[in-house]
Amino acid sequence: MIDYAEQFIIVLPYHVYDGITMEVIDKIGIKHIRYFLAVADHGSFRQAAFKLNITQPSLSNLIAGLEENMGVKLFERNRRGTHLTPAGRE
Repeated sequence: MIDYAEQFIIVLPYHVYDGITMEVIDKIGIKHIRYFLAVADHGSFRQAAFKLNITQPSLSNLIAGLEENMGVKLFERNRRGTHLTPAGRE
């Protein structure tokens, strides 16, 4: 079985995961990464949810949980769309 959490920590810059415990990293899965990338690519939770074939509230809740677990805000949300924060871009 592949341990994806170990692979993800390699992708994250040191200053992003410096304060993150292995417990938090263990909670980040492929689904979290796929959903994060979909929102980043589409610039919209609604469009990303449509492409992922899930509801927008489910996607919002998952991303909010990811942000809470990581202790950083990944997206700036406003009426014009959703944009990555500096932490989200890294």
